Amino acid sequence: MSDIRYDPLKNSYSVVASERRRRLEDFTLQNNNDQYDDASFCPFCGDDATKLYEIYRMNEEGSSNWATKVVPNKYPLFGIKGNVDRTGEGYYDCINGIGAHEIIIDSNRHGDLLTAYTQKEIANLFIAYKYRILDLMNDTRLKYFVGIKNIGRGAGALINHPHSQLIAMPLIPRKIKDILVIASEHYGKKCRCLTCDILEQEYQSGARVVSENHDFIALVPYSSSAFEVTIYPKHHSASYEHISDNVIPQLAELVRDIFIRYDILLDTPAVSMAVRTAPPTANRESDNNPFKSVDKAYHWNIELKPVIMPYSAFEKVTGIHINPVTPEESCRYLKEVVIV
Repeated sequence: MSDIRYDPLKNSYSVVASERRRRLEDFTLQNNNDQYDDASFCPFCGDDATKLYEIYRMNEEGSSNWATKVVPNKYPLFGIKGNVDRTGEGYYDCINGIGAHEIIIDSNRHGDLLTAYTQKEIANLFIAYKYRILDLMNDTRLKYFVGIKNIGRGAGALINHPHSQLIAMPLIPRKIKDILVIASEHYGKKCRCLTCDILEQEYQSGARVVSENHDFIALVPYSSSAFEVTIYPKHHSASYEHISDNVIPQLAELVRDIFIRYDILLDTPAVSMAVRTAPPTANRESDNNPFKSVDKAYHWNIELKPVIMPYSAFEKVTGIHINPVTPEESCRYLKEVVIV
């Protein structure tokens, strides 16, 4: 099982998951070969896929063949068995890695080009996120949930088959806490959601709105990395898992729209996607939750980041993005893409 270590000097956590790499040569890039680019070696294809333990499954319409399935991660960051134990080592703190780490196999079709995703496949992915989060939330040891999708080697995807991850952990990460504090302070002063206020301003300006439909809006954040896009529900909602099944096709439509724009404009870039939802606020083990207004203060979102250049030392040290193109230009370039 992994350890979650806290360093007070950095005010940060790290997950020490030694089981994920067992040999020294695993750390060298040249040994991360491309065998999984071939469907015959893919663990998510053919007979290999039928041997995987299924946590959740959706079948193709009118068929017994699977379309999307959820399986345990073979090398998980967190494990579901055991109790949350907190230990100290002098000034340092450590929590054992209780949680969940699941793989969503988006499609039974091998290959991961952005434009190869159908709207139905993307909708299935978001349905799987919803129902797996709802199930895992019944475990009161777990305090934060995040959906992650890496497309392409540059974003960290080592298997060339459409797949995503769902991670649940026994703490709220610092970066998320910082966002929740800001949102809660704004709500405390104005009794309004900060994101809702910003969305109204962005909608009136239009300078950074890339695309929209009836239920969702996609915009380039005012402060962002190159061609970063965030998708929000137009109506206030803190928790992604409360999304109606009826509007998931609208969400899938807009995500696919941005994927296609990336593919055409940036020549099929690697992309990282994150589904960000509010942490649960009730019935968590040993937790004095300071974010009681989270349902009114926070606004769930989906963050899309193309990987088009390596991080500089400055960015790694400070956490401040260097963006060679203004968000307004990014938006204009993306909007000008002709989708046929």
